Order: sequence, then C-alpha cells, then structure tokens
Amino acid sequence: MIASALIKLSSMLQIGFGEAGASIIAMNLDNSTQVIQPIVPGRRMMGIFGFCDVRNFTNATECLQEDIMVYINCIAEYCHNSVSDNDGFPNKNVGDAFLTAWPLTEGAWTASQPGMQTMVQDRAESALRAFLRVILETSCSHILRRLAMNPELQKRIPNFRTELGFGLHVGWAIEGAIGSIEKVDPSYLSPNVELSMKLEAATKHYGVCILMTDSFYDVLPAKVQRLCRCLDRIQEPGTRTPIDLYTYDFSSFSLTSGKMPWVLGKPAKSFWEQFPPATSTFFRATFAKGLRNYIDGNWVLKIIRQPYLPLY
Repeated sequence: MIASALIKLSSMLQIGFGEAGASIIAMNLDNSTQVIQPIVPGRRMMGIFGFCDVRNFTNATECLQEDIMVYINCIAEYCHNSVSDNDGFPNKNVGDAFLTAWPLTEGAWTASQPGMQTMVQDRAESALRAFLRVILETSCSHILRRLAMNPELQKRIPNFRTELGFGLHVGWAIEGAIGSIEKVDPSYLSPNVELSMKLEAATKHYGVCILMTDSFYDVLPAKVQRLCRCLDRIQEPGTRTPIDLYTYDFSSFSLTSGKMPWVLGKPAKSFWEQFPPATSTFFRATFAKGLRNYIDGNWVLKIIRQPYLPLY
C-alpha cells in the first residue's frame, strides 16, 4: 500500500510540475529540511519558447458553460502530446494559453561544432513541427467539431471552428520556481519569453496561424527555411535592432484523412513533404522581392506581366 501510494504521489507531482519542472523545483529544495525555498536565484538558460493561444475563448466559455473544460483540455492534450513527442516540454497552462519550451544548453548555443549546430537545428525543426501538428490534430478532432457546433456558439460566431495562434522565438531566460511556500510554479522569465507571447497576439493582425522571429528562423534547417515566408520587419519599442517576422503558410484543410500519418508508423515521406506550405515557391519568392522593395523604399511602379499572383 505504501509503495502504491508513493507511485501515485510521484505521478501526481510529475503531472503537476511537468517534465522540465522537476529539475527546477529541485533547485529550490533546502538540502537540510527538504522544504521548498522560493526566494532563491534562478538559473540562466538558452531555449526555444513557444506560446499557443485559443482564439475566441471568451465566447466559447460563455456558450459552452460546463463543457468548456472538455473543450480546453482536449486542446491541451493535443498540444502537450505534440510538444512532448517533439522533444519539448509543456510548461504553463494559463486558461486559454499554453507556454512550451525546448531547452538548449549554453554550450550548444555558443559552440561552432557541426554536431552542436545540428542539435539546435533539430530542436527548432521539432518546435515548428510540433505546432503544425497541433493545428492538424485539432482540426480533425471529432470532440472539438461537436463542441464547435453548439447552437448558441454558432449563432454568436457563424461557422465557428477551433482556431489557434502560435508564436516561436529563441533566446535566453531565467528558469526557476515562482510563488511562495503555499504554491509554486516552475517557469521561465525573460523578454524572450514575453516576445513569444507578443508574436502569438500579432498573428491576428497578420492573418496567419504562426509567427516566428528571425532569430528562430536562422536556426532552422535550410530545407525548412525555404518553406517559410518573411512577412514584415518590425522594431520593438525601446530597442534598436529590427526584427524580421516569418510564417509557415499552413492550411489544415489540405488534410485528407482523419488519421495522423505519424501514428500509423514511419511514413514514406517526411513531414514537410506530407504537409507543405499552402503557398507556392513562386509566390514566396515574389512576395520576398516585394517586401525587400518595401523595406528598401523602392517605390517606383513596375508593370507586372502576370495578371495575378497564384497562391497555390
């Protein structure tokens, strides 16, 4: 009975703190009393930080009432499983939002060895792939589709469906336990973490699902960089260095089967071959030229022979 109780207790702690939280909480344990001491310095680390937010959540809460827990936890299951399967750590649940992290060692970030660079590229590719998989799985979920057809919700927002926004950035952060002896949460604090949240909020402005900074784009493998599209160049208030914003033009409606290929075993094609961006190579190249002219201030009107610019 004692052994069974200890197993249940350890399982509950693992769920409560998360995989990355166990080491963070361990830093705050007093060696003599084994009591958590929240007021201790954190630890600097490098990592990829992703932020996911459920859109129209307030309306969904008001219309679904008790079923809102089923709705948000179904999304959380897809998000957490996808991040975990792609070498990341679900960190914080904030109502309709989820903070995730892919920790990187300081040595891997600063070292120039090919092996270290490959590891960082693999983590960045995994982070982007994880969020694209969340889009796919939530769009195919029968539970989410049924809840989305709630009459009151459809009346308030015609053709309502589950939509998510994502932000991805890479940089330093301070990891540690936040709270008091009454309640602590392992988490990450830094402007880089906050920037991933701002990116997610900006997805609504740009009309895309995912926004990535140039810092994150630069550590992606070249094969994935070719599939991304640069959207804009912005400058954060109080900073001097501009930031280029990228996206992966992804359409969940291109999925023809309700079953995920990675569940069925190793697919014959890579993830990027199975789920390419919705835009064509020609469109992304032409868009990049137009954006470059815009940034450089080349306002001279040029006649384009093509009557329209094909997206697909």
